[in-house]
Amino acid sequence: MDPAPAQSETPEPPSDVVDLAGSTADWLVTEALSADSGRVWLTETSAVKAVPIDRASELDAAAANASWLGDHVATAAPLLRSDAKDSAWLVSERLIGVPSHRPDLHGDVGSLAEVAGNALRELHALPIDLAPSSLERGWEALDAVAAANVASGLGEVDEPYQRYSGEKLLELWREGRPEVEDLVICHGNATLPNMIAQQGVFAGWVGLGGVRVADRHLDLAFAHESIHRSLGPEAVYVFYDTYGQDPELLRLDHYLLAKQLLAKQLSS
Repeated sequence: MDPAPAQSETPEPPSDVVDLAGSTADWLVTEALSADSGRVWLTETSAVKAVPIDRASELDAAAANASWLGDHVATAAPLLRSDAKDSAWLVSERLIGVPSHRPDLHGDVGSLAEVAGNALRELHALPIDLAPSSLERGWEALDAVAAANVASGLGEVDEPYQRYSGEKLLELWREGRPEVEDLVICHGNATLPNMIAQQGVFAGWVGLGGVRVADRHLDLAFAHESIHRSLGPEAVYVFYDTYGQDPELLRLDHYLLAKQLLAKQLSS
């Protein structure tokens, strides 16, 4: 969806958010940058995100990850974190470009697949010792998130998995655990809406609340599914050619299953 003027249901932002981002009357609301249930608005120089106050920790993580990761790859730099009575707020630098899942705004499906391949290749090439010690690491950390999500209710899952209960999906996830992990710094929700591009060039990552050290196939699974859905199956081949490494198919399937179990906590 193209940006439109902010609507009357915009929650009341704290005064420091207004001081930095300007009056809400001048904000443009967009669904394109919001892969979860949060709300995102654009101003001339910033992006403003709000989530319910009980999810404030997600914005804290997104801001912290953008700060350290921005020293190594392009990200939307955080400018301000603030809370109001019912909502948590994050103001970030606005990246010049549009999300990569909108080929109608770019005009070249192949270049968008290349943007995704280049962005993930650069991220996954970073040494994992750059990541803060507080960052969640490995399969067991993902399993804890999956178990918590199943306990609280997964909500809607993708069609091929709808025949199974959350408990059965968790069982299948645990049965498929890889013996050895190929650990890299992962975005955690490496979908096209979280990759901003301008004229075929990667502009930066957004939605960084789920950054973690994990098997590279976590990001490959999210990117694979997003590219296939938004750009088509041929673009998936372009993506892997640009990334420079084909996936291990069984491991990819394992992390496609993870997407059903993890999405609620990896979407900020």
